[in-house]
Amino acid sequence: MLVTNRKLSVLVIVTALLLAATGLVYTMRSAPPWRFRSGELLIQGVDVGKVAKITVRAGGKQTTLQRAGEGFTVDERNSCPASTKRVNDLLLSVLEVRCISQVTAAAQAQSHLSVADDEKTPFVELADAEGKRLVKLLASRGAPDSPEQYVRLAGSDAVYEAGNPLWLSGDPVTYIERRLLDFSREDIAAVIVQAKDFSYSIARDKDGRIQLQGIPPGKQVKQTTVEGVFVAVESISCDDVAPADQANVQWDATYICQLKTPLTYIVRGGAKGEDRYIALSAEGPSPAAVERSRNITDTEAQSSLEKKDAVISADAKAKAFNSRHANWVYKVPTWKGKDLSRPLTELVENPPATQPAQSQPAQGQPTAPMPTTAP
Repeated sequence: MLVTNRKLSVLVIVTALLLAATGLVYTMRSAPPWRFRSGELLIQGVDVGKVAKITVRAGGKQTTLQRAGEGFTVDERNSCPASTKRVNDLLLSVLEVRCISQVTAAAQAQSHLSVADDEKTPFVELADAEGKRLVKLLASRGAPDSPEQYVRLAGSDAVYEAGNPLWLSGDPVTYIERRLLDFSREDIAAVIVQAKDFSYSIARDKDGRIQLQGIPPGKQVKQTTVEGVFVAVESISCDDVAPADQANVQWDATYICQLKTPLTYIVRGGAKGEDRYIALSAEGPSPAAVERSRNITDTEAQSSLEKKDAVISADAKAKAFNSRHANWVYKVPTWKGKDLSRPLTELVENPPATQPAQSQPAQGQPTAPMPTTAP
């Protein structure tokens, strides 16, 4: 199953139902009560539909998420589209902070509790389209060996202990869509790996077994390695992302994955220093096949309808996939990069040497007497 099929400039941050429900929860509540009550939500009255900018600082790093269409982008990664799930998780975790006790209302205690509004304290700030702050939450752990977390809203001196500690990350990579491809190995029909010095294919036989095609004479297959290459594209996650026109990657291999449906994924692999990068694209069915599939008769059999639906679906997925990934390259773990570009020589080996047969005495030639055991 494809992780995302959204256009590059449009990522859905919340479904209509979630947005409506969240807006209902946070806009219908009144402002925070003057008198503290244990278990009360710290943040109330914020309409998430008005959030246009999210700034997060923690761990010495800072990330800015900007609304773009119905989704968000990551400023620190050249406005790469942000992960819908990551942004949703961040917003909901901030808006669901509940306080179990009020620690202090004294401003002079904020530094001691590490919730002063300075350059060190972790925070999340939500702002609207005009840049007006909607809320700023400052959050810090207590002692290193303590589970307590103290929270405070900017503009208020009251410090609370959070009942559900908030985990924040200021690392921009946290908010990108790291899962790039995600489907079952059972969906894969064949794989082709091409490079300057080699090319080979791996396909399923009629019984569904994974087989290396065109085994070189005198060689035997390293089946575990072959199967590892075959499913290398099954689930790919990236460690970082960069604009394709700024990456300066030396491309050296192409991995083509043909699914059982009319959809093919193409993964270019290359090196940048010691790191491995990939670029992604997809090929769907031909325009003629798509056009034929759109023509449906009243007497069409169910099996025929399902095949046509698969063609139309594959065409839509390929177009959305290309729109999402065309301008980006992704840094992947070194081991994953190797699996996507293994040379043929690593998939085969010499068979074990045959042990020479033990020589037999010629016919009629006496054999040496067997030793006897002394009585």
